[in-house]
Amino acid sequence: MINDKKRIKSQEIFNQLVLNAIDFLEHSVSEIEKNPKYSIINFCTAVELFLKSRLMLEHWSLIFNDPKQANLDKFLQGNFTSVGMEGAIKRLKKIPDLKFYDNAEKNFNTIRKHRNQLVHFFNATELEIVATEECKGCFYLSQLLREKWKDDFLEYVDDIDKLDKLMLNVRRYLQAKFNALLPEIEIKKKQGISFNTCPSCGFDSSENKVIAEISQFSDYLLSPDCLVCNFEAGKELIVSCPNCENGQIKVQELGKGECESCEYSINLDYLLDKYAESKHIEKGLFENNRAYCNSCEHFKQPTVVPYENIWLCLSCLKSYDYNQVGNCEFCGELVSGNLDDSFLSGCLTGL
Repeated sequence: MINDKKRIKSQEIFNQLVLNAIDFLEHSVSEIEKNPKYSIINFCTAVELFLKSRLMLEHWSLIFNDPKQANLDKFLQGNFTSVGMEGAIKRLKKIPDLKFYDNAEKNFNTIRKHRNQLVHFFNATELEIVATEECKGCFYLSQLLREKWKDDFLEYVDDIDKLDKLMLNVRRYLQAKFNALLPEIEIKKKQGISFNTCPSCGFDSSENKVIAEISQFSDYLLSPDCLVCNFEAGKELIVSCPNCENGQIKVQELGKGECESCEYSINLDYLLDKYAESKHIEKGLFENNRAYCNSCEHFKQPTVVPYENIWLCLSCLKSYDYNQVGNCEFCGELVSGNLDDSFLSGCLTGL
């Protein structure tokens, strides 16, 4: 009986959190022109409520500020202090198979800090700054609700569609900035630099920056960066097709991609063999040219390889400087990331 009551109450609170989040988002959009200060405050509150609602689906105690002090009676009464945005993100990232990308965390925390400044101090805020933060925030929030957590929010898909349309009103406040940047964009295009439509602000202002290339293979690593809203889309690895002469394969994650010309597909194993072929040195000994990535789901397989002047994970496309890859002092494996005190605690290969 108690379990049934708890389950019903959990669903009720989940629904209330989502509906409140939607309400705050609607107010955020409606206030951006006249009251950008309250727009960002409401937007931040909406994001926080969506994160709490997803935590609710794991377990009701996770929305308590201190889960060790979780009390069923207080939960059922709604009489408790809930976790904040920063704590909610940390808990969500610890849940297996629940992806939460670093860029989303970075953007949400930027909005949270901006909100805190406006709440505690009488600061003015510029409309353009608010529009930029909210465009990026809406992109990451939509990515979570529509893709990563879509099964959990199916009941609210129509409301989410409406919110996406409302965000078009926010994007128009960046039109003046795009117009001012057009001459610079045209000059760069004449120099051979390509631009894509930014998934955040919607303008053709996302510059494809080459951050590393291997001329031997005519392959290179792109990092799209929007000149209008500073949105950094996920990196793209451009690979020459091994099946046709002029085709290119765009790899965005998990080492998978398909040729835009002949539809030939490649996978992670192909890329590992191409960029870091196992080189035999002597009997039973091979060159140590593959490291484990500490940032992606392929931590059980070494996927980080030398790529021109950096190390690159071929699964998540995270790049590392050469001084960020080394041997674990506990097990001796080649690993990326911070290896301080690894002689005491070991590294991720021991997980």
